[in-house]
Amino acid sequence: AGLTAVAPGYLEPGVARELALLASAEGQGPATVYRFSAQSVRRALDDGQDAVAILTFLEKHSATNVPQPLRYLVEDTAARYGSLRVGPASSYVRSDDDAALTALLSDPAAASLGLARLAPTVVTARATPAELAASLRELGYSPALEGGAAPRVTLRAAAGSAPSSSAVRTNPWVLTETDLEAQMTVLRGNGRPGTGGGAESEAMIGLETLRTAIRTKQAVRMGFADSAGNSTRQVFVPLSVHAGRVRVFDPEKETERVISVHRIMDVETVEGASTDA
Repeated sequence: AGLTAVAPGYLEPGVARELALLASAEGQGPATVYRFSAQSVRRALDDGQDAVAILTFLEKHSATNVPQPLRYLVEDTAARYGSLRVGPASSYVRSDDDAALTALLSDPAAASLGLARLAPTVVTARATPAELAASLRELGYSPALEGGAAPRVTLRAAAGSAPSSSAVRTNPWVLTETDLEAQMTVLRGNGRPGTGGGAESEAMIGLETLRTAIRTKQAVRMGFADSAGNSTRQVFVPLSVHAGRVRVFDPEKETERVISVHRIMDVETVEGASTDA
């Protein structure tokens, strides 16, 4: 009568699973107490059972008659169960043409969309709005996306402007086979950037050499063009690379200076040279 059941000894697996679905176990051992509640009974109802099946199980396995409070709990919970219905729906189709919706529901090709009629003018689907619209168009219908389902139109698309002739590259380093071969030559120590390959690959190798030198505090020999356009090679200690500029330390003049990346022609590490700068 206290909405509990005592299971002396160990139950058969099938009985234990069913009882664990109907009630919540309190404690463990050879004599386990199971407590019934509206929530635990709903678990069994969610599993597809009904009040008759639950009471039949309890009457079959109980050593006593099912107490009236427990019987009332099961029947009352089952009576309330399902007053609200929840199902999957990701989108909907709305139309004032009842014949069109009826034809859509009876179309075998639309079965995979999971269509279900909610009202004379509304049908739901498991597919997303975009997927639903695309599928309906493939079936020969002409749906319109409405409300929040409509795709956002950019200003360029709305203006109908033609796409730019120049491709937009998300990765600035586009390497050809020649570029890759030139890079491998530099990495193997058989050449220096600037002796072959594209300008982009040379810049990439030079920047990577600078970043490595910054991390290891290593001096580099840098070839660059000065403000007068003259080619110069000098040993520097790179300090940082930012916004297209390289900040370096000049050990000869013991000063810092900034060099634009586009002026740098090649960079190579000075072996055995290190600095505390």
